[in-house]
Amino acid sequence: MPHKVMWSIENALITSVLWGEMSLEELKDILAENLALIANADATWVHVINDTRGITSTPSLAQLVKAVRGYKPHTRTGWVTVIRNASPILSFISDVGLQAVGIKVRTVRTTADAITFLQSVDDHIDRSLLPADFYQYDTHIAAVHDPVL
Repeated sequence: MPHKVMWSIENALITSVLWGEMSLEELKDILAENLALIANADATWVHVINDTRGITSTPSLAQLVKAVRGYKPHTRTGWVTVIRNASPILSFISDVGLQAVGIKVRTVRTTADAITFLQSVDDHIDRSLLPADFYQYDTHIAAVHDPVL
């Protein structure tokens, strides 16, 4: 599955964009990339936005739970905001799974919603520090995957 993990605000906010078919190995790679960035940050809290709207298929819930069972988030992991278009039931199941490994999680529908939420819990999240093309993916993904947005 193609993915991109990057700093959106250095030492404060990581954005991971995922699309295509997700395998368990790729999920583990993404978690490791996020952990490495958080471990090397000098901030008290590092938040993560996972944009999963482009994922076309995933392993079963049982396989996902088994794959992340031993995962330990870094002590500086703040909120993980997941952007998805999934049904409320799937979102609930996913959120419970993330919380079971000790991650504070919030599900939203857009990048703007993710930033608004993160600003409400951490005043270090400053929109003016975001890259100029930060919201570009919202427009693309809405047109391609979710014309209802």
